[in-house]
Amino acid sequence: MKKIMLKSLRIHNFGNIKDMLIEFGNQTYIKGKNESGKTTIGDAYSWLMTNHLMSGRQADGIRPIKNGVQEDFVDIVVEAVFNISGREVTIQKTQSQEWTKKDGKFKGNVNKYMINGIPKKEKEYKEYIEENVMEPERFELCTSAAALLKLDTTKRRQTLFGMVSEFSDKDVIATDEKFDPIRDMLMDGTTEELIARTRYQINGRGRADKGLQGKLDEFPARIDEASKKIVDVAEFELAINGLKNELVKLNDKEKELDNLSEAYDKKSKEIVELIKHQEQIKTDRNASIMENRKKIKEQIDGLKARRKDKCSELSFAEMDLKHANMAIERHSANLQNLYKEWDKEYTKVFAYEDKSSVCIYSGKPCEFIETYNSDERQKSESDFLEERKKRLDEIESNGDSEKAELEKSKNFKANSEQKIAELKREISSIDSDIAIKEIGLSKLPETTDLSLDSEYLDVLEKIEAAKNQLDNMDNGAEQRREIKSERDRIISEISSYQTQIKTSHDAQDRVDELEAQRAVVRQKLADCQRELDLLRDFQKKKCEMLTEKVNVLFKYTKWVLFKFNDGDDGYREICEPSYKGIKYNERLNHGGRSLIDLDICNAFQGFCGISIPIVLDDFDGVTENTKSKMDVFDRQVVYLVADEGNLRIEQI
Repeated sequence: MKKIMLKSLRIHNFGNIKDMLIEFGNQTYIKGKNESGKTTIGDAYSWLMTNHLMSGRQADGIRPIKNGVQEDFVDIVVEAVFNISGREVTIQKTQSQEWTKKDGKFKGNVNKYMINGIPKKEKEYKEYIEENVMEPERFELCTSAAALLKLDTTKRRQTLFGMVSEFSDKDVIATDEKFDPIRDMLMDGTTEELIARTRYQINGRGRADKGLQGKLDEFPARIDEASKKIVDVAEFELAINGLKNELVKLNDKEKELDNLSEAYDKKSKEIVELIKHQEQIKTDRNASIMENRKKIKEQIDGLKARRKDKCSELSFAEMDLKHANMAIERHSANLQNLYKEWDKEYTKVFAYEDKSSVCIYSGKPCEFIETYNSDERQKSESDFLEERKKRLDEIESNGDSEKAELEKSKNFKANSEQKIAELKREISSIDSDIAIKEIGLSKLPETTDLSLDSEYLDVLEKIEAAKNQLDNMDNGAEQRREIKSERDRIISEISSYQTQIKTSHDAQDRVDELEAQRAVVRQKLADCQRELDLLRDFQKKKCEMLTEKVNVLFKYTKWVLFKFNDGDDGYREICEPSYKGIKYNERLNHGGRSLIDLDICNAFQGFCGISIPIVLDDFDGVTENTKSKMDVFDRQVVYLVADEGNLRIEQI
């Protein structure tokens, strides 16, 4: 175990301490009235080692105060001398202020570090502290219980559990064979997740999902509702048998009417055959007329189809004529434009303006330049005439093309006009033929006059006689209608009774089905409840074992890490230290709190394998009995004691 002893601490301009040198023994008491500087000494020591105050807060407001105002332009210096495993080490930290040279504004604080008189950079300083003492976070836990107690419940628990050796669900399962089934269950999730899943299976998640308990609670109402449709079906079955006997009697009565019906049906068939013969005569007599009418209609349809084709040709011919007129108009306009363009080009006269014969220096005509420009003029005139001839030839060529196209369009127009005239004559001729055919069709009769046809009249007379005979015959139709009505009534009653019997049987089947479902749900609920009870027992055992593993690290402190809810319905994660059953933040006195504070630091030092000075604040009011209990801790301790005297140091 590494052993570190704090031998001395020199404080300069830190808080309300101007300059002080403190030497420490194995047990050192720093006493004095409130605001005399006790806590300031602890803060200076903590600031040197961790850059935080003893409470764990940021080191703000540590500069000295003079006349109620922060004192600037002075350095804060804290220097500690340690004995680290037999070797003396001096650690110093100085904080200076930086000011701008231009306007004297404050820029910020700068910390400087020295180890054994050798300046160190901040990174080097931290690395030295971590390597030769310990990490700042662990240093705080090992020297002041406030570093742990200031943490929230979750972080405090994590810190404590970090001290516990390997501990798993397998260790809990091994304590009791009843936990063996949980081994496979844990493959699906944690204990908490399994409990949540089982609770969900039992209670569901709301209205849409009521869980097994909700389903089980619904079965009585559902079974009662289904039972309402169960009745005694014996009376219904007796009534059905009576109605079936009535049906047998109706069938016998209906058979007696079959003979009457046979003669009536025979006469009806005879009338039907006579009517067919009558219609056949009509068809035969009208066949030649219908054939002639059909031929004429086909001829008319052929003429109309031909007329439609000619009208279509006429539309295209009229459109061709329209296009020809448009082409003639376009080519005529183009010719007129070309005539004008030819006249304009032909009447152009060569013009030559010479300004280059004037001397650029004197501004007077120059003979040499004039002679040279005369040649240039002749060349320009020749070029002009050649270009004009070329342009006139081009215009004439375009004019010839437009004339050819104009003549072509005129010929096309003449052909179109001729074709239109011919098509109109053909359409007029077709219209005349259609009119003649339609007149011939209208003169043909629709049907043949059968008023003098002896065969037709003979058939009519036979039909009339047969109908009279049928009217005087009784086919039992009225009796059959009565029998049918009675049979329908009986069948309807039988169907009604059968429906009620089926409804009752279905209701009984539904009740049996619901009872079977209820038994299944009840069994599943019982299985889930057993599983939940087992998981809760496992969870409770795990909490107890984990609490025991934590508490075994402490001498006097007992940690309460889990609080089980009423009704054995889960637990809350807490992290509260106690002494003799009294919680730290409730009715525990100064002595009990100091004992816990020292116990916490001692446990963390044991875990870290180090012995380092512990600072105990608020040590006033601690009895000798409590002090004797602290003697079991072989640690260097600095006690901060409040009394009515001035600040003083006592070593033991």
